[in-house]
Amino acid sequence: MRKTPFSLLSFAIAASLASTAVAQIPNDDCTGAVPVVQGPNGPYSNFGSTTSFALPCAAGGSDVWYIYVAPAAGPLTIDLCGSGFDTALELFDGNAGCGALVSLGCNDDSCGLQSSVSVANVNQGDVVYARVGGFASQTGTFTVNVNGPIAPGQVVATATPYGNGCVNLARATIYEYFDMTNGPTFDLSNTAIMFVPTGTGYLVMPTASTWYTPTSANLGLGDDQVSAALPLGFTLNYPGGSTTDVYASSNGFVWAQADTNSGCCSGYVPDLLAQGARWCALWNDLNPSAGGTVHFDTDPINGVAYVTFVTVPEYGTANPNTFQYAFFNTGVVEIRWQSCTITQPWHHVIVGWTPGNTLDPGSIDFSSALPRTTYPDARRLVLSNTGRPLVGVPMTLDTSNITPAAFFGAVGLGLTNPNLPLDPLGMPGCTQYTDLLATLLFLPLGSPTASVVFVAPPALNLHIFTQSFVFDPAAGTTLNGAVASNGLDLGIGNL
Repeated sequence: MRKTPFSLLSFAIAASLASTAVAQIPNDDCTGAVPVVQGPNGPYSNFGSTTSFALPCAAGGSDVWYIYVAPAAGPLTIDLCGSGFDTALELFDGNAGCGALVSLGCNDDSCGLQSSVSVANVNQGDVVYARVGGFASQTGTFTVNVNGPIAPGQVVATATPYGNGCVNLARATIYEYFDMTNGPTFDLSNTAIMFVPTGTGYLVMPTASTWYTPTSANLGLGDDQVSAALPLGFTLNYPGGSTTDVYASSNGFVWAQADTNSGCCSGYVPDLLAQGARWCALWNDLNPSAGGTVHFDTDPINGVAYVTFVTVPEYGTANPNTFQYAFFNTGVVEIRWQSCTITQPWHHVIVGWTPGNTLDPGSIDFSSALPRTTYPDARRLVLSNTGRPLVGVPMTLDTSNITPAAFFGAVGLGLTNPNLPLDPLGMPGCTQYTDLLATLLFLPLGSPTASVVFVAPPALNLHIFTQSFVFDPAAGTTLNGAVASNGLDLGIGNL
């Protein structure tokens, strides 16, 4: 049977996908421009868009279009501040339609990498088109912020956050940071620790372990390399996830998920917190291409797998480092050190564990501060909005960072902000930001976010002060089990 050549087939598929993507973006061209009004509009995306014609600034492309009709005469500014990528923005006088656009200005960077264009004066009824693209055709999400003239009798609806949510507990990551600047400080040679799963975290404690002598061949890791998947032979459950494979970095740590980042060239705390799940026995600048070996062994009978570094030198030295990871099918993980020597003052060491994307609990001394138990981080409760409080128009009040076992929550509403400390009620660090004349209840049901619908009453210029509360005694965050969010000031308007 004759087959379509792969290159032609690939081209056909790509063309089909491209045409589908374009069809899914109604405002890919001027004639499909989406209306925007005073205030923030969005979020939107330019993913999958084409370039209508060359933007005169930022070598911009991948543009999408928006239309604004001025309700009164006065100055106009449209910006993309706070957007998620490097944007480009051009405004046009569109009074003569899409076929006769006149550029009013183009901008690449104004607020950081985001764009802003101002027009000294527009007249009532003027049509302005905004073309949003990306620097060098980058794509991403963005908000179109409009600050234009206001007609008599019009009130801009606003939603303004104020204050802070309480309780911000860093409990998921555990690590020790060895600062080598003032000389060798690594002190865990010839010791061992174990990570025992508790259901929500690890119990981390010293242990007496038996060294496993590897029998496998050297993995052949070079400098600053990550191994291919190392199959454990079982599913390893860890706080926040599970895996059947691990990935060893030549720089002394092991990823719980596929990742090519080798962590060159020293233990770095911000990366530890921001990146994926990993165990760190000796995250430092190691160089197995200069000596020593790295092994992966499995023992199916006993349900254990090992990653072992044998006399691997610190980069630029002959300092040998020997240590081992033992992964058990029970979920227990052990880190075992034999002799380890780090001397370069610019090589800093991290030992510990992180599930990734966590708050910073600070370094602890593994020699004296164990045992220690980890738990999921408890981040500040945040109340935000989707939509604005326009009279009679539904919007949502969104509560995020809800703890997994929360029973219920509520959004309180009132007409004043009492700014009342809640420490006497067993909520240390929390503040009451609304007088609670009414409440909107919600059930999180294990979700980290929950939304309630709010419809603004017909009362222009009225301000309604809102705040979220969540009850979760199991989280152990406050004495009475409740936490509070920031406040959100809803200014009722008709524009």
